[in-house]
Amino acid sequence: MSKTIFLTGGTGFLGSYLGYQFLTEGHHVIFLARASKDQSAEERIREKISYLRNVSSQHPKKFGSWEVIEGNIDRKNLDLSVRAIQKLQMVDEVWHLAASLGFRKKEQSRNQKTNITGTKNLFTFTETLRVERIFHISTAYIIGKDEFLPEAELQKKPQFNNTYEETKFLGEQFIYQWVREHKGMPRVVIFRPSIIVGTRTITPSRPFGYYSFLAALEKIRKVYPFNFIPIPFFYPVNRFLNIISIDDAACLMLAVARVDTGAQKLAIYNIVNPNPPTFDLIFRETFRAYNFTIPLIGISPALLPIFFKIVFIISKVFSPLRPLSIAFRFFGFYLVQKKNFSTDKSRRFFAICNFDQRSIIDSKRLHKNIIRGFQELWT
Repeated sequence: MSKTIFLTGGTGFLGSYLGYQFLTEGHHVIFLARASKDQSAEERIREKISYLRNVSSQHPKKFGSWEVIEGNIDRKNLDLSVRAIQKLQMVDEVWHLAASLGFRKKEQSRNQKTNITGTKNLFTFTETLRVERIFHISTAYIIGKDEFLPEAELQKKPQFNNTYEETKFLGEQFIYQWVREHKGMPRVVIFRPSIIVGTRTITPSRPFGYYSFLAALEKIRKVYPFNFIPIPFFYPVNRFLNIISIDDAACLMLAVARVDTGAQKLAIYNIVNPNPPTFDLIFRETFRAYNFTIPLIGISPALLPIFFKIVFIISKVFSPLRPLSIAFRFFGFYLVQKKNFSTDKSRRFFAICNFDQRSIIDSKRLHKNIIRGFQELWT
């Protein structure tokens, strides 16, 4: 049955992909977007949909319809016109994906506006609509420096690694309170994805997060003509990086959306990879892809900050290592901290997405495809 879906964050990596999936299922999607310096809001969405149509293997005979309304989640009533508000009265579901992903302290204000104030504005605005369900995209890393993430509300505020984690955590806290205060309102489903990455054919339009490491190696490869790097590279032993491909993450979310009709007003699902690759596999495959020969040594994660410091010092005199040093500065905690994400609720949807048949071979293939997709787009 066709639905009308109101979606924020449609110009983002996951938002555009989910929006496209809804269209392949024949739904009508209303995108909330802002104009950029060079493009109108509609042009930005059209560019994303055109890109996904070109690279997608899904070309249904009945493609859904879409439209764009210009607005801003940072502002009251999303800064919408009266006409736009009237149009949204026909919406069945709301998918909130708009987010600010800044890890730097200088990006704290932007994160607060989008991840906290924006979430408050979006949920407050939905009080004027008659929607059945609201889907909110959070992150598995709202646990900050803690190790375990249950598929439940978080009561204790952890220590955070950056402002992104903190603002996404506070955004969730608002939703808990909103649900308690609006018992007659729609069912709310929170998805907490881990590190979403692309595939061989689908790659983000700019390198961020996990891709910053590949971007760093890309820069080193361009200025360093030799294959052998005479500096040992240390990685954490017995540690995993929970990366999940965008198609797998979307598959789990859509599987939940199709059947989730529970009586509780709030449901939470961790959208994570049940068989994530080890750092050993990641670094060996990555260096091999860039034709680098480098001594790889597994050490205790507790010793990695010393390695990061050494790379920083060497980068002062050996400039090709500077991009890598910067990547360690903002994302090094992923290597140091151990994470364990519960899948007690989401596990029942694994079979739908073939997660129950995955092996370490699939993790290796996943990582190879990520690298190839990145290299084809950025080299």
